[in-house]
Amino acid sequence: MKVLRFLAIFLSAVFVLAAAADAATIRITQPKLKSLGITISKFGIVNISKDGKIVTGYEKVIDTKLKQKGTVYKLWVFDFSGKTRESVKTSEILLPCTAIQNAALSHDGKTCIVTAERGSKFIKVDIPAKKATVLFEHKKGTPGFRCDSGVIQTFPSGKIAASGYFYDKLDQIKAKYIAYIDYTKTGADIFKPAFDTTRFEFAIGDVADYVEWVDAGKCFWIGKMKKTGKPELDNCFDENNKVLCYWDKGKATIIDHAPYFIHESAGRDHIIYTKAQTLLPRKEGELNKYEGTETYVSDINKKKFKVNPNERMYQYLTMSKDGTTAIMSDSNLEAATVSYFYGRNVTSYKMRPIKEQTRVQLNQLRLAESGCAYVTWDGFQITWGDLP
Repeated sequence: MKVLRFLAIFLSAVFVLAAAADAATIRITQPKLKSLGITISKFGIVNISKDGKIVTGYEKVIDTKLKQKGTVYKLWVFDFSGKTRESVKTSEILLPCTAIQNAALSHDGKTCIVTAERGSKFIKVDIPAKKATVLFEHKKGTPGFRCDSGVIQTFPSGKIAASGYFYDKLDQIKAKYIAYIDYTKTGADIFKPAFDTTRFEFAIGDVADYVEWVDAGKCFWIGKMKKTGKPELDNCFDENNKVLCYWDKGKATIIDHAPYFIHESAGRDHIIYTKAQTLLPRKEGELNKYEGTETYVSDINKKKFKVNPNERMYQYLTMSKDGTTAIMSDSNLEAATVSYFYGRNVTSYKMRPIKEQTRVQLNQLRLAESGCAYVTWDGFQITWGDLP
C-alpha cells in the first residue's frame, strides 16, 4: 500500500489530470516544466488557439552563447489535442530577437506571429516545422511599419493585425493604422492598411481612457461623457461621469454610462464590464474600493445581462473574441487566491463556477477565441481546461 501511495503522489507531482464527468483539466507542474529544461522564473504564457488545443509560452534563455548571437528568447508550444496527461506534446523554437513584445496565433494554431525589438521586428513561427523566420525588421533608409502600441491580435475574421504606424525612409511617421499582416510574404509587403486610426483619434481625441479594437475600424471605448448625454464631442464634459461606447467606422453608440468603469474585456460584438457608483476613501498604499458595483455583459445593440450576484468586486474579466463566452473572477488578495466563473450567450451569460479554478493561487488566464477552453499560469504550473 505504501508503494502504491508513493506512486500516486509521484505521478500527481509531475502531471495531474483532474477529470470531471463533463470537463477535462490538465496541470503541468513545476517538476515537469523543469524536466523540460524550462527556467520557471523566466517563463510565461502568451496565447491559446481558437480551438484551445495549442498554447504558446515564452522563456528568456540563460545560455550566454545564444545571447551573444542575438537569441534571447524561445517560444514554447504545448499541444493539448489529446486532453490527457500522457498526450501533451511540447516543442521549443529559438527566436531571433533580444526582446519580445507580443504574439498572435493563427486560427489553425500552426502559425505564430511575434513582434519584437519594441515592435520593429516581426517574426513568423511555423509551429509544425519548429522554425522561426524574420518577416520584417526595421532598416535605416527603408520604409516600413512599427507596432508601437504592442497590440497584435487575431480578429474573429481570422486575420492577424497589428496596431502602430507606417513610416517613410527618413523614419518619419506617415499615418497611424491597424495593419493586416500577410505572413506569406516578406519585407514591407507583409503589411496591408486595414483602418486609419488617426481618424478615430481625431474624432475621440484625449476623451478615451480605454480602447479595445475588436476588428479593423470597430472598437469599444470608455471616456468622458458630454453633459448633454450625447456622444458628440466638444469641450463640455461631465468629469463625474464616464461613457462606454461602441465605435463602428465613424458611428459611436452609447452602451452604458456610470461614474466609474473599473474592468472590461471585449469580443466581436459583446463586452463584459464592471461599473461603480462611488469611490470610497482610502489610505495611501491601499487599493481602490468602490460601492454600487455591477458587472454586465452587453451586446452592441445595448442588450444587457447583469452577471454579478452581489456587489463584491469581480476584478478580472475576459470575453472570448467571438463574443460567446465571458469569464469573471472573485479574488481574495489577502489569501492570494482566485475563483473563476463563466457564462455563455446561450444561457444569457448566467455564471457558474469553473470547479477546477476555485480558490486557487492567483494566476494569469487566457481564454480561447471560441470560449471552448482556457489556460492559466500561476508562476509555478500551467493549468489547461475545457469549458463544457
